[in-house]
Amino acid sequence: MTVAERAHYIAAVVHAIHGKTPEAARISSADFDIVAKWMDRDIPLRVVLQGIEDMDKPASIRHARPAIEQEIERWHRAVPR
Repeated sequence: MTVAERAHYIAAVVHAIHGKTPEAARISSADFDIVAKWMDRDIPLRVVLQGIEDMDKPASIRHARPAIEQEIERWHRAVPR
């Protein structure tokens, strides 16, 4: 993933969190690390965004992480390896 692609991925995740919860705090270093690990694992952005969409009002990326990880598991089961 290029630097520009990584920047877009992070921005899209942050935008999705803030779109559902405008009062959510800015991204923390812990949140950034979580997103970086998804990028390093080649998790498609659409999968992460679906996990966020499945939540009512995520307060942060860390708060949304369980729903996102659940969506990643669904994606892993659906995609033949």
